[in-house]
Amino acid sequence: MIETIKVEQKTGREPFLGMPHTLCDYWAWAHSDIASNAERGKLAEYLVRCAVQAYSPYRTEWDAFDVLSEEGIKIEVKASSYLQTWRQERFSAIQFDIAPKRWWDEETNTYAQDKSRPADVYVFCLFSCKDAGTANPLDLKQWEFYVLSTRVLDKQAPPSKTNWPERAAPSRGKKGDVCRASPRSEGLPNGTGPIQAAKTGKAVTGAIILLALRCAARWFCGGRRRPLYH
Repeated sequence: MIETIKVEQKTGREPFLGMPHTLCDYWAWAHSDIASNAERGKLAEYLVRCAVQAYSPYRTEWDAFDVLSEEGIKIEVKASSYLQTWRQERFSAIQFDIAPKRWWDEETNTYAQDKSRPADVYVFCLFSCKDAGTANPLDLKQWEFYVLSTRVLDKQAPPSKTNWPERAAPSRGKKGDVCRASPRSEGLPNGTGPIQAAKTGKAVTGAIILLALRCAARWFCGGRRRPLYH
């Protein structure tokens, strides 16, 4: 068996051998379009990673789920946006890919035989800005986050369902099914359990939104493992 290349977290200061440039120069060239579909999805994963304080020094490209919280909650992250970085005649329809998949197991280097949704919860990340002149994916006030238990998703969306269209977006789901975190809603509304701890009565900052996401993810998984506040 061929030895696997060892992956280590990079700092960006690593130099190219043979030319006067660094890895950071490459990152700036290759990944500056953070509003594009591919890069926006990775950015959304990073926001959720920060929210749940996941210990992951780098992103695993083919993992069965996107983020593992410190409580052991497996999280799948999906992102969508009205705006694109190409010429648009109209806003993009908001859809999230929810199709079950044959996931890859890094340890065994094999794919699962059956399609499934191995994550415990889904976080649907909507970059909601509709003004291209002010759009900034680094501004958390321009994002809306929806957290949904995979158990509920499996119940409401059969395996044949591959997308969650905008008209079915989880902004007003049944209590206990869906939670929403938005700067304009000051945390998560409708008295959804412990998530109200994220509500401050003041202007809600990005940190509060991320805390709300973390609370919601743990709540949907039945309060497993360590408490959130320690």
